[in-house]
Amino acid sequence: MGFNKNLMVEIITVLEKRMKRDGINLFQNWFKDLHYTLPDEFKDESVTEKIYENYSHWIEGEVKKLEKETGLTWKVQTEDLNGVNERTRKVQLVIRHRLSDIALDLLDHR
Repeated sequence: MGFNKNLMVEIITVLEKRMKRDGINLFQNWFKDLHYTLPDEFKDESVTEKIYENYSHWIEGEVKKLEKETGLTWKVQTEDLNGVNERTRKVQLVIRHRLSDIALDLLDHR
């Protein structure tokens, strides 16, 4: 899906912790039902700020791709994320959208 390799490892680590906590069946159901919602683990601004600092170039590129794909500005796509700073909103947008894309892709290949 074009994820930055290092960021992918960070996200997988977070998802593996959730899977260990919840068990594989609950995790699989949760993941397939993401529907463009943000996993709780990425709601913390300190987490998203760190991601933005480490991967800002990639995040900005993905934001531009999402704007093209959806025909909507990132601000419109993140209206439900008001109350957090711009960088956090961008990271959260990219993570929720790309994880949902992966879940949908997996469902299509069943």
